[in-house]
Amino acid sequence: MGSFPKITEDGKAAIISIEGTDALLGKVDGLTLTGAVTLMLGNEVAKTGPVEMEAKGSEPKQFPGFTIMTGGTDVSAKWQNKGDPEVQVTIEGNLDAIIEVKATQGGKALKSSGSFFDDSWKTIQFGGSIEGKVTIEVTYWKDLKALKVPFTVALKP
Repeated sequence: MGSFPKITEDGKAAIISIEGTDALLGKVDGLTLTGAVTLMLGNEVAKTGPVEMEAKGSEPKQFPGFTIMTGGTDVSAKWQNKGDPEVQVTIEGNLDAIIEVKATQGGKALKSSGSFFDDSWKTIQFGGSIEGKVTIEVTYWKDLKALKVPFTVALKP
């Protein structure tokens, strides 16, 4: 569903976009759209359990379908004129399966200040000290599967 999914809280409805190669402005009467929507479905939620890692940077920890690593930086904080270093948590692998990433330090929840990503990895920045340890917990779909659902929609005037 992209970076900003449009799905109802109950999961019963979603808004999708359809793009084509032709300019359709003023030509949609009588148009028939045929295609497929890929739904990502999961039933079983799992957690990595609290994993303690060095905030400055750690060896990657392997989990089914993804890897977690940390690294502290002050580059993004300076870029945002905040001045404080931030803890970075990077996840590589099946990003579609990730539901939530939590970070705590000294028993206190760290607030996310942003993220950046590519197709196979995502780095989340958390306010906190890059000194010492940070505890990471990832909630994910253990059984996420893609289901391709074909559709045909006829637009009538």
